[in-house]
Amino acid sequence: LLGMARLEQGEWEDAMEAFDRAIDAEAPYLAARYFKAIGQLDADDPAAAERSLDSLIDAQPGHWEARLLKTWVISRDADRAGDALATAERLMDEAPADPRAAFVWHAAAKVAESDTARKRSRQALEQLLEEAGADRRLDEFKSATEGRFMPPKRIESFD
Repeated sequence: LLGMARLEQGEWEDAMEAFDRAIDAEAPYLAARYFKAIGQLDADDPAAAERSLDSLIDAQPGHWEARLLKTWVISRDADRAGDALATAERLMDEAPADPRAAFVWHAAAKVAESDTARKRSRQALEQLLEEAGADRRLDEFKSATEGRFMPPKRIESFD
């Protein structure tokens, strides 16, 4: 929680230290590896980010955000774009209503230079972005891919 508070305040160095402590704790908070990966992307170290995400995925194979961000990270490497495209297509099969999955699929299709996948993924993304809140959800993910943390929108009080 301290790391998240520091992230929201833009205090990256303090946040990364808090995440390291959370990861190394006797009862580790494994999701801290996801936020650590965002910091590593900010530091322009995609290899370190991938290692952090791999570690999280090994411990929690169903961690959706980690799988999504890792697929985006590897899709940036032209030599691995084919693997990223196949993984992105599986992610879309798992969550066909998630605009983040469509975004990753489209990004991987562009790098892999697959015209068919690029067209299909673009159509899916455009359709999904018509849903309420989808653009904000995608913006949060895009900021993570750029090494920035965008906190989720807070729910207003109903008083």
